[in-house]
Amino acid sequence: MKIFINALSSNGPLREELTLNEAAETVWAITSAEVYTLMVKDRGWPLGKYQKWLAMALTNLLLP
Repeated sequence: MKIFINALSSNGPLREELTLNEAAETVWAITSAEVYTLMVKDRGWPLGKYQKWLAMALTNLLLP
């Protein structure tokens, strides 16, 4: 996840209050297989809805 966060932060700023480690931990948690299983398998979300939600969540959590 740190490679992803380093690449992301090299293209623009992350949220001011986030350290690089916190950003990596956020990505690790929100993109986990467990969250995918909860939303898609257990809650019945279509894959497209999950993908849109994940993109929105990561954008809102990481970017200013």
